[in-house]
Amino acid sequence: MNRKSRSLLNKHRVLVCILLALQIALSILIIAGAGFVFYCLGIAFALISIIIALCVAGTKFQAEYRIAWIALILILPLFGSIVYLIYWLQAKSNKFGKAFMEANKKGKTQLQTNNKLSENIALSNKAYFPHVNYLEKSAGFPLYENTANKYLKIGEEFYASLLQELAKAKKYIFIEFYAIKEGKMWDGVLQILEQKASEHVDVRIIYDDLGSFSLFKADYIVQLHSKHIKTVAFNPLRPILTTVQSCRNHRKSVVIDGIVAYTGGINIADEYINEHEIHGHWKDTAIMISGDGAWCMSVIFLSLWSFCTSEAVDYRSFEPIGDLLNAYSTNGYVQPYYDNPFDDERVAESAYLNIIQRAKNYLYIHTPYLIIGDTLLFALSLAAKSGIDVRIVTPHADDVRFMRMATRSYYRRLVEAGVKIYEYAPGFMHSKLMISDDNIAVIGSVNLDYRSLNLQLECGIMLYESSEIQNMKSDYLNSLDLCNKITKDICETSAFVRFLQGIIRIFSPIL
Repeated sequence: MNRKSRSLLNKHRVLVCILLALQIALSILIIAGAGFVFYCLGIAFALISIIIALCVAGTKFQAEYRIAWIALILILPLFGSIVYLIYWLQAKSNKFGKAFMEANKKGKTQLQTNNKLSENIALSNKAYFPHVNYLEKSAGFPLYENTANKYLKIGEEFYASLLQELAKAKKYIFIEFYAIKEGKMWDGVLQILEQKASEHVDVRIIYDDLGSFSLFKADYIVQLHSKHIKTVAFNPLRPILTTVQSCRNHRKSVVIDGIVAYTGGINIADEYINEHEIHGHWKDTAIMISGDGAWCMSVIFLSLWSFCTSEAVDYRSFEPIGDLLNAYSTNGYVQPYYDNPFDDERVAESAYLNIIQRAKNYLYIHTPYLIIGDTLLFALSLAAKSGIDVRIVTPHADDVRFMRMATRSYYRRLVEAGVKIYEYAPGFMHSKLMISDDNIAVIGSVNLDYRSLNLQLECGIMLYESSEIQNMKSDYLNSLDLCNKITKDICETSAFVRFLQGIIRIFSPIL
């Protein structure tokens, strides 16, 4: 190779080296620049998430909700902050909630407190007067006498009683359930509804659009309307991101002519009457009331009907009159109530807390889920530590794995405090009731979990001095023979499971 060729080759090598160096330098600058940009964005997101987290800490949410939101925002700053801002902005301009509260307000004007009865209770029954007073004065639900009541200890009993009473309807039938599914149970009810509608009985159904999604398709609703069965969905599902979708109507109730009413944990589906087993034997309960107290359940239904349909309701036209009025012997006192997530009054949780905090001898609880905040957890623990016989029955079977793990995460602390916990071995315990000291009980749709206590429409009936409380107590104690008792040894789990349960408990309130 001559000198000229070597010179050209060297120049080429130098040029390649320079170009490589320039490429490397450019790459470093791009990476460094991008890194700097991402670094700046990271700092910005961190600052924003801290500011939002501090704002959450100052809200009126329960402590458990604040902790869950703060954890989500700090762990996933961008995602958590955006989700919370969407939630907050929707909550601030929630037309859905405002419309509900307006219908709710109109309905409550139809419920008149019997001041003389309240005064008599204050003088003669001081043990449970605080319960009565809270639900009357703070929540707006009167106390009723002249009301018989009957405890229905299993779905099959409820179904037989319901069919019998539906067949007696003369003026109207109001039906409201979270879940209504095709099967033997619905077929039996529907047959009577069709017959009664043909006799010009006013038949109305409110169903939750999520819980009853499999049955109430558009063509099916048209069929019901053609048979003069008025049917409407609560909170129809929509393909948009909105916090309103999390509010479901979890209530279960039937009202007949304003003189007979039912509530409890039972939906209209075959598993509730053990015609179809999905989690083993299904244990559920309900209460039937007959007399003055049923009118309150009519008002509760009609106020929701007005909200769902935007129809004006003439409440007085539904009051029982004439031959629909019968003399019902008083079996203690009843106080129907409902709860909703759109005001600051946590009625269902307060009703439970009142019973727990005032128990003197025993406290018996059925609940399918046990996912509670520190207030209820402390109250139950304190009651047990104070010598109260506190017992809780939950299911042994799983219907939702996540919920089961969350429920069991509370066992250790409660058992250590002296609470006796049992799991219903034959299958699924879906009953929601609380009994105390032979003179007070509550039964309804309310689970001891965050969704029931904070996010859903729920209902229940308080019973005072009713002879049916003894029947409830006997059924509860008999059910213990079918349960496995949870001991401290059973509560022992691996470090990984405890860690997973802790994560689940943190985020339970917002899931």
